[in-house]
Amino acid sequence: MSVQNWEIRARRAKDVLLNSVPKQWMLPAHRLPPAHQKNVEDFPRKSGVLSDREVSITEMSATSLVAGMGAGLLSAEEVVIAFLKRAVLGHQLLNFATEFMAERAIARAKELDEHFKRTGKLVGPLHGVPISVKEHIEIKGRTCNAGFVAWVDDVANEDALLVRYLEKAGAVFHVRTNQPQSLMHLCCNNNLTGPTRNPYNRTLTPGGSSGGEGASMGFKCAALGIGTDIGGSIRAPAGFCGAYGFRPTTLRMPGTGIKVSGAGQESIRGTAGPLATQSVEDLDLFLRAVIDQEPWETETSLTPLPWRRVKATEHMTIGLMWDDGCVRPHPPVTRALQHAKEKLLAAGLKVIDWEPYRHDHGWEIV
Repeated sequence: MSVQNWEIRARRAKDVLLNSVPKQWMLPAHRLPPAHQKNVEDFPRKSGVLSDREVSITEMSATSLVAGMGAGLLSAEEVVIAFLKRAVLGHQLLNFATEFMAERAIARAKELDEHFKRTGKLVGPLHGVPISVKEHIEIKGRTCNAGFVAWVDDVANEDALLVRYLEKAGAVFHVRTNQPQSLMHLCCNNNLTGPTRNPYNRTLTPGGSSGGEGASMGFKCAALGIGTDIGGSIRAPAGFCGAYGFRPTTLRMPGTGIKVSGAGQESIRGTAGPLATQSVEDLDLFLRAVIDQEPWETETSLTPLPWRRVKATEHMTIGLMWDDGCVRPHPPVTRALQHAKEKLLAAGLKVIDWEPYRHDHGWEIV
């Protein structure tokens, strides 16, 4: 593929994005924060695009949104529109989106409102909750490229299984988010969408590989997000962007319809999982909504284990691994671990050094 050819192909992905942005909520450049302003997290409150009510809606937890809709205090349509407005601003400032799905999202929200009006009941535990989706998780009829120029014209034949379960639970998908080419990076840049920025410091990365999701959560463009993680691809963006993230154990979340670079690669396995803007409780809401539907009945490789709450113990012990025997962290990382240990001890937790069992041998096997 020549330089000219790949650039032409890459422009097609940019066109998909540009054509999908709801123009009515975009601000002209002179009304955006100046390029040298690093922290833009607070901008939606000052932008004039969102009403005070919409700002309040976008700063509610997913759990609170569902409760508000169940009490008839909020409509799914107004919730989705509020988050769409915030997501458009977020993209103008952070370049986090790969495609907006505004028409689909608003139509779905209207269906949910009609259902509630007709029955007085919510569709499910995620009724009306706007969820952003990492781009390599397939959405029927839309391109799915995982950051690869070569895949720019690949179109999904159906929704990923996880998307189907979440939608059945009442979720609304309104925006798809950026990732690095090939996914296994702690940054967020590719030749299709370009680099995504951190809402707290636009000179820095939001992390990766679910970096678009990290930016989405940090700017509150969605109440929940779907990312994927092998060795930190949900947790790092959540940490970098002041959000909550959880990597489920492999083979807990459905993986059918999640596009990866090495189909059939079983030695280093990833998993989908949630990110949340406001609380750990929202992560629990997401996971229960999926696992309570027993996804192992459809994707039979999944572990047939119900989601269960664990009672908090009076005294918590944290294991701290300084070195896995394969890779020794650089001094700044070790310093950060020491800082974390001091904070945990100050909070009254017990911290013990944890020696991993033969990681070097495990690495040789995989």
